[in-house]
Amino acid sequence: MISPQEAANGLEKEIEISHKETCGECSGLQKGLNTSICETCGGQGRKQAIKKIKFSLPGNLSMPGVIKPMTRLRIAGEGDAGIIGGENGDLYIYLIIDNSR
Repeated sequence: MISPQEAANGLEKEIEISHKETCGECSGLQKGLNTSICETCGGQGRKQAIKKIKFSLPGNLSMPGVIKPMTRLRIAGEGDAGIIGGENGDLYIYLIIDNSR
């Protein structure tokens, strides 16, 4: 949630998210040494991790119609790791203006 003041003036924010990243042991290939199942990710090719993301918003977002309920912000390449070592997906952050702040 962001305050009406943050929406009007812009903001820079850092958040922590839980996401899936490529397994460092098998590089997302799902197999360990000697083609056995990777012990680190259990053959998934990805593992759960915590990641910090920084994003910024320009000011004047509180103008009528700019931020509607559940407006989403797309951050390319910051989502979950792709399957079998593929590219990361996009991260979507949903913006809510908290008028009680």
